[in-house]
Amino acid sequence: KPVQKVYFWPSLTAPEREILRDAFFQIGRRTCIKFLEQEYKPWFHADRWESNQPYVLIRKSRKYAAYSDNSIEGLVDRTILYISEGAFQMNTFNHSRGAVMDQLVRFMGIYRLTQYCPARNDVDIGAGQRVGLLTKWDTIKLNSMYCPELVRADPQRGPCVVPRPKDAEEFKRRVWAYKRLLNRNRARRI
Repeated sequence: KPVQKVYFWPSLTAPEREILRDAFFQIGRRTCIKFLEQEYKPWFHADRWESNQPYVLIRKSRKYAAYSDNSIEGLVDRTILYISEGAFQMNTFNHSRGAVMDQLVRFMGIYRLTQYCPARNDVDIGAGQRVGLLTKWDTIKLNSMYCPELVRADPQRGPCVVPRPKDAEEFKRRVWAYKRLLNRNRARRI
C-alpha cells in the first residue's frame, strides 16, 4: 500500500490541521493511499534525512495551491505542498475538506475531481467539492494509479451516463400503448 509521511508546517492552526486530517481520512478510507502524520521537526533533524523515506511538508499559501518536488543533496526526496488559505476558509467544514481534497489529489496525480457532466440535467459541482467526499470515479482514478489490482470497474462506463434524447413521438406512442393496456385490463375485470 502506498504510504506517505506528512509533516505539517507549524503555522497551520488546529482547525486547519483537523481539516487536513479529515481529508486524509476520507481519501484513505476509499483508496489504498495512507497518510502518516509525523511530528514536525526542523529540516536539519536526522529523521528528515532518511534516504529511503520521502516525505511531504504541508504549508499554507495566501495566493495559490502548488507543490514542489526536491531532492535534497541527492539523498532525500521531499515535496512541499502548498494548500491555499482560501481552501481552509470556506463556508462549511465539508466545503473546506472538499477544497483541500481537490488540492491533495492534484498532488497525487489527478488533475481534477470528477465534475458534473455537461450533457446531464444536473448542474451541480462535483460531489468531492460540494460535500468533501470522493466520488466513485475519483476513487477508481486514484486506485488505478496506486493499486490497480483493487479496481473493479467497467472501463467502458464512465461517470457521465447521458440520458437518451427525448423523442416526443416515441413518448406519445408509449403513452397510447400504456393507456390501451390499462383500458384492456379494466374491460377484463368487468
